[in-house]
Amino acid sequence: MKIFGLYIYMLLTVLPQGVNIKTVRAHYKTAAENEEKVNSFYNLLSSVEQSDDVALVAYKGAAIALKAKNAEKIKDKKSGFKEGVSWVELAI
Repeated sequence: MKIFGLYIYMLLTVLPQGVNIKTVRAHYKTAAENEEKVNSFYNLLSSVEQSDDVALVAYKGAAIALKAKNAEKIKDKKSGFKEGVSWVELAI
């Protein structure tokens, strides 16, 4: 039930023309609390591409790195973290 509510919340907060930066910031503040929030934050930014606004690109990098934290294998953690860092570096 929580996942369904979270899904509805995400649908309402993502505007048709793109991702709302205020929503992204709010999700970022709580994303590291648990795996469910990390996944929600990651899914919120799934449509962001490297050519988008640099702030959103940096947040997507953070989301990728946070998601890597929850990976089971060390190799997956390392590759996910590297990918996230590359997105953040691209934004800088």
